[in-house]
Amino acid sequence: DKMQAWIHLVPEENIEYKRDDLKDILRAYGVTSGFHDSNLAAIVKKKIFFREVLAAVGTPAKMGRDGYYEFFVSTENYLKNPKINPDGSVDYRSMNLLENVSKDQLIAQYHPVILGVEGIDVCGKAIPAEAVRELPQLKGRGISPRDQENKIYALEDGKIAVKDNEVEIRTVHEVNGDVDYITGFVDFNGDLMINGNVGRDVTIRAGKTVTITGTVESAHIEAGGDVILKCGIQGNEKAVIISGGNVYADFIEQSSVTAKGTVQANS
Repeated sequence: DKMQAWIHLVPEENIEYKRDDLKDILRAYGVTSGFHDSNLAAIVKKKIFFREVLAAVGTPAKMGRDGYYEFFVSTENYLKNPKINPDGSVDYRSMNLLENVSKDQLIAQYHPVILGVEGIDVCGKAIPAEAVRELPQLKGRGISPRDQENKIYALEDGKIAVKDNEVEIRTVHEVNGDVDYITGFVDFNGDLMINGNVGRDVTIRAGKTVTITGTVESAHIEAGGDVILKCGIQGNEKAVIISGGNVYADFIEQSSVTAKGTVQANS
């Protein structure tokens, strides 16, 4: 690969080699770069003959790095694996279905390319560095463009999804199906819609409105806005509802309800 050159000298009468003489010999054989000056000086000083000595070394190309995004939120839509407790039991509540973000939260930072540095072999031929690639601006909804520091922020509260260099922040999260202890708790910054039933010992939190189309058992529900229970709640003296707005339900039984607004139910 022409990245090293070696010299082997045989003594001749009435010739005293100097370092520049050795370089001239090397140049005669096409070696023009990367001279190992300390080795050449040692050959002259110590009169090293009948042995190959490293005389020149090329400089390899220094590889660069492609541009990349560093994300400060999980890029997985779902945390599917529950947490295993030290005693071997399984904490299903750790299975949050969402990655929440808040308005003005730092989502990602772009790290620009680092250019490579060209190398050179002992014959003076340039060794090009590999090409590097900049990434385009992140596409999506609900995020700011890159600023002067290449940082990207959320423009609103919601859940974030990242796929194929596209980011989307959604202000409404919809669960199509039942939510129970095995499914895990649901914690969302925006409006939450559950198209199913909510089982016992489940925690539901939303920054805005919670709407549940099915029945609710002894669950803990907190909302920054209204709580709407289309089929009502049978709390078994364990259910808790805390609303920053109003609570509307077909019926409310054996439940603790706190609301900043009104509480309305058929029974």
